[in-house]
Amino acid sequence: MRWSRLLPIGLALALAGCAETQMRYNALTYDDAVADSANELLLLNAVRASQRYPMSFIQVGGILSTPQVAGNLGGTMNFANHIGFTTASLTPNASTLSPGYSQLNLSNLNDGAFMVAMRKPVSPAIIDSFFASNWPRELLELIFILKLEPSEAAVAAIDSGRKAVCSGRATERHRRLCDVLEEDIALYDLHCSAHFSNSHERMRQFRGDNLNYYNSAATQCHFLRFQIMLREMRLLRADPCPADPKKHRPAGCIKTRYRSALQMIQYLGELIAAQHYVEAPFIPEALIGHSTLNGGQEYVRAPLFVVKRDLTGVVRAAVTVRHEREIFYIPVPDFGSPTEARSLQVLDLVLQGVRAATTKDDIPKVPPTINVAKQ
Repeated sequence: MRWSRLLPIGLALALAGCAETQMRYNALTYDDAVADSANELLLLNAVRASQRYPMSFIQVGGILSTPQVAGNLGGTMNFANHIGFTTASLTPNASTLSPGYSQLNLSNLNDGAFMVAMRKPVSPAIIDSFFASNWPRELLELIFILKLEPSEAAVAAIDSGRKAVCSGRATERHRRLCDVLEEDIALYDLHCSAHFSNSHERMRQFRGDNLNYYNSAATQCHFLRFQIMLREMRLLRADPCPADPKKHRPAGCIKTRYRSALQMIQYLGELIAAQHYVEAPFIPEALIGHSTLNGGQEYVRAPLFVVKRDLTGVVRAAVTVRHEREIFYIPVPDFGSPTEARSLQVLDLVLQGVRAATTKDDIPKVPPTINVAKQ
């Protein structure tokens, strides 16, 4: 009698355990799919922006999950006769075990509320929180900053300050940055102009173009000019002013305009175009600080955002999308290397910027529903 009661209970518990395990698996798989779709959608829009195609946005919404578990008992098993029985029939048989989902919601975000939110500046609190973290400083500056708006006096002070520090008895930290700047300026002189070598020329160009320090990867000269200015500021500790206008602005900070979420995606498009579509292609780099074994610090140049075309010779791709019959992909970075490409980190930063710029109120209230039938 005890066996006849306990075995069905055991079977029910086993089936429940199977369902629980399957539900956990489904939840993790769903989370992984949502993460992958977010990365792919962002990369796809960056590729579209690189070719000046219109961008488009969707959001993966909730799922309707209806797991079903059923069990039948049948068959024959012989037990000892303790209560007058000669036999007892009992064979566990799980006839149905089908956890899964039946509906998946996709929200079309191409409406007025969402696009207005995408064009607004990212929350200053979000930007300032990143700068207060241990993210690579130049990476944040390149992605978040639209342009620097220094005064003429500030440009003159930065120019003379760099020359004074780098020509004198610089500290070890200053010396490392000076070496980087000397290489940058030599490259700029070779391909662009004497903007940084000749102080008079620099001031003349600045007076003639108030977008001199606009952060663009349209050409290597545009990219280098903004980047050298950032590194000069880093050398002299002249920081960009905080994004929040209500926050205290340190003396000597440089007036700065920050990007909207949409402008961040467009900038990724410029970085892709720089590698494939400009007259003189180049791979934009960022300066990354690393601690050394002796307790010091060194600076290395690392690729900022690498996107390749086609799958020829690819071993592993971190994110892959298809656009206009071409395949674009982010290679898996060389994790742990000082010169590791920061592509996935940049993708994450822009994705967080997009999420920080939009709220649930910006998302359509009645998303379309796709019914998924599993055979």
